[in-house]
Amino acid sequence: MTHDGHFVPESATRVSKDGRFHICRSGGTLTGTVIAPSQRPFCLFVPKPSY
Repeated sequence: MTHDGHFVPESATRVSKDGRFHICRSGGTLTGTVIAPSQRPFCLFVPKPSY
């Protein structure tokens, strides 16, 4: 689940090449110096799991 409450199934994620979380969005509204997302996540990159 993203910080703003959108659930992204594991099957829809991609492995992050730099080991950090990244979210790609489409659209948005400028609110001050921050772009507030207006649509569901387009893609989510996550660190490679360590088992």
